[in-house]
Amino acid sequence: SAYPFYLYLTGMSFEAKNKELDKKISSLNLKKITLNRKFKKLEAINKKLDTEILNSQKDIRKIQKFIEEVYKFKFSYFPKSQELVDITYLMNKNHVFVKDIAYQNGVYVMNVYSYKESEIPSLVKDIADSGFAVDFDEIVYKDKKYNSQIRIKE
Repeated sequence: SAYPFYLYLTGMSFEAKNKELDKKISSLNLKKITLNRKFKKLEAINKKLDTEILNSQKDIRKIQKFIEEVYKFKFSYFPKSQELVDITYLMNKNHVFVKDIAYQNGVYVMNVYSYKESEIPSLVKDIADSGFAVDFDEIVYKDKKYNSQIRIKE
């Protein structure tokens, strides 16, 4: 009769351990559910942050592009305007006048005229001495003016 009593006590001990383990499983399942909820909330926050990061990166790229354009404008057009000022000074010095001016692919094309034959060649020489690559067409006398086309490369 001791063996059945031993089996009964062993069964009770296993039952107690089983209840204890069931409580731990229930507790761990609750923690799992809680952690899954927190994880889903964190995933949602992460998605929002990823979207904000992408938007910020787009904004940063736009700002960088704007800064590059401003930089190009500031340092590209200023030298061109300074070149025009220098060329205008030389034109005034040599008494040569512009009919029209165009700028394409780094070349200024100017149709000019003067009242003396020597003034256009003198202007071309001064422009070349200033460091510009310059070329001009033949000088034509028409309507009491000497006319030519000058091409100045940057």
